[in-house]
Amino acid sequence: MAFSWFCIVFAAVVSFAREPTCLLQMAPPNSMNQVNTLKIAVYTENIGGYDEVRMEDIPSVPSGMDAFYFADSETLKKHENAFALWRKNGWKTMEYRDMQQGTKQVSGQRLTAKKVKFDPPDWITEGKWDWLVHFDAQKCVRLEQLPSFIQKRSNASLIMQNWCHRFRPCCSQGGFACFQAEAEHFRGSAFPRIENSSQEYFQWVADVTEMVKNSTLSLPHYFEGNIFMRNLKSKYSGEVKKAFREVFEANRKVPRDQPFLPVFLEKHGLNAEIITVKQGALKREIGFTGPPGVSRKVLN
Repeated sequence: MAFSWFCIVFAAVVSFAREPTCLLQMAPPNSMNQVNTLKIAVYTENIGGYDEVRMEDIPSVPSGMDAFYFADSETLKKHENAFALWRKNGWKTMEYRDMQQGTKQVSGQRLTAKKVKFDPPDWITEGKWDWLVHFDAQKCVRLEQLPSFIQKRSNASLIMQNWCHRFRPCCSQGGFACFQAEAEHFRGSAFPRIENSSQEYFQWVADVTEMVKNSTLSLPHYFEGNIFMRNLKSKYSGEVKKAFREVFEANRKVPRDQPFLPVFLEKHGLNAEIITVKQGALKREIGFTGPPGVSRKVLN
């Protein structure tokens, strides 16, 4: 089979399916006395006004945690009043200058947002922190609950949200079933976020399907990309960083996280280093929700 431009990255990779795919167990209760010593950094971004910069329900940053809101200069100026409220709640607003040139499929602003999300500045991934948490700017999180949430799962290299709340049957069928469910959804309806990249997206779907069929990919996980937590002290943190950079590179032609995250993470041998959390647990434990009345623009 002639693989697409995406698949060249797999040329030197041995069969993924041979890796262990069991989920990590949560950390033992006696580890909870370390919760107050965790050094956590949180970040989000808004490039080109992709999300509204809300003025209500702003997550408050607890003592000992660092929080960064990256935005381009125009967005910072346009929404200065809103950003002032974020700073009042403990956030540091950061002007992001590494603006990316757009492609035929993806605008420069959208691509820059993906760059911040998956390939943030080295000072934040190689700094003083133990864990690095990203969530989309339109989401609400009770940041004061993050240390205990993370400590329960501190033996993971990466904590991700399970995608299966969007299609309940695939919760018990594995990541590839969720991958297929999302692809069928896009196939059956117009979806503005991939309208300029549908050919590339469906070629990727075909390539992944072929790899699963040939047992060179197992895809036990499928993730929602609007929150993730990286263990910067894990011995696998470098592999997570490489995988995330590859997701960003793939986003140059398809501006979607979901179809690439599990494939590149598996390529780097990380299936057994990931703990997935369902939407309900995220809501219960850290108040992870989207506030009512906050809209998201559709940009490619």
